[in-house]
Amino acid sequence: MRPISQQQYEEKRDHIRIPMDCPVVVQGEDGLKEMGTCINLSAGGILFQAEHEYPVGTRLWVHMEPKLKLSPGLTARVEVVRREYLPQARSYHMGARITEIKH
Repeated sequence: MRPISQQQYEEKRDHIRIPMDCPVVVQGEDGLKEMGTCINLSAGGILFQAEHEYPVGTRLWVHMEPKLKLSPGLTARVEVVRREYLPQARSYHMGARITEIKH
């Protein structure tokens, strides 16, 4: 049996990931905000980089404005589903599932 390559794994995702590289405002339930960077976005989730560590299960609001104004900004309620510490950047990659989009 052959191991699954990264490309084969990513093709199994439910939604296509779109690279973003744009600022994102992350707000916790306590109202505190921090700036981060949106790494990628899909119809079902977001990957962002932030200095603060949010535990899996944490619910947050995120707001981002794309660099190119070809599409409107996004404000969404998300739930953290994974995190990865980036020691060289002293920050975290946070994977979150979108649970609500604010209109």
